[in-house]
Amino acid sequence: MNISSVGFSDSLSSLSSGMASENIQLQIAVAVMKQAQDQQELAGQALVSMINQASSIDGTGQIVNLAV
Repeated sequence: MNISSVGFSDSLSSLSSGMASENIQLQIAVAVMKQAQDQQELAGQALVSMINQASSIDGTGQIVNLAV
């Protein structure tokens, strides 16, 4: 009886440690993805700001040069 209970206890302990390790790895992966998402959002905001600051030329988008 002692041998089987120790084996079962060790199995539970091992399973618990493995799950804790996977949880930490998942938390790290989520944090990295959130950081990448934040960087992409900042890059998008910078691009929109750059477009809004660009000087426009009269007739932009209205005149099409068809000469080839």
